Amino acid sequence: MAERSEGMRPQVARTLDRRGAMPALVASSAVFAAMLLQNVLHAALATANAAGIGGVTGAGALGPIWQAQLAESFTGALPFALGIFAVLWQIAPIGPELRLAQVVTRALLAAAIGMLVQAALAVLLAILGAATGFPGLFLEAFGGVSTAILDGVIGALHDLVAHAATVVLAAVLLWGWLQRHPRGDGAAGTLDEV
Repeated sequence: MAERSEGMRPQVARTLDRRGAMPALVASSAVFAAMLLQNVLHAALATANAAGIGGVTGAGALGPIWQAQLAESFTGALPFALGIFAVLWQIAPIGPELRLAQVVTRALLAAAIGMLVQAALAVLLAILGAATGFPGLFLEAFGGVSTAILDGVIGALHDLVAHAATVVLAAVLLWGWLQRHPRGDGAAGTLDEV
């Protein structure tokens, strides 16, 4: 067993020492910021709609709109961006030597993994909410675990469709920046080692 853990240590060390964390962080942060901006704009439009059409005013009536957007930021946008970061740093980094088709493919892979991370968190929150009796962020008081899981997975798929183009744009912009500012080391991720 000791030999096996010694053999794994260099692989773990190589993974943690892999360069490219900063470009991946910049690209995933840009996607996260774009998603947050969209959430704020959606909440502002919903607030204006509720105040204008329904004549609803007051924090008590408009609070749920902003609470839902805040919850979506932490359970939707954040895990989505973390999945993108992980892919662009460890699995399929963007490098200046890549072709445009490779950059787009890696960006779509990052968006798909981001969606999976978001869906996994939704399932976990639904199960924890049911197990603890605490409704949580997805488990509604009148709904069940299956409804919460389905809502979380569909929300993750919705974010994939809605934000895949944003992820591709961030990756292409990063690729262009890396071409103009070469770092001397090529992109090397798990996908490149296969």
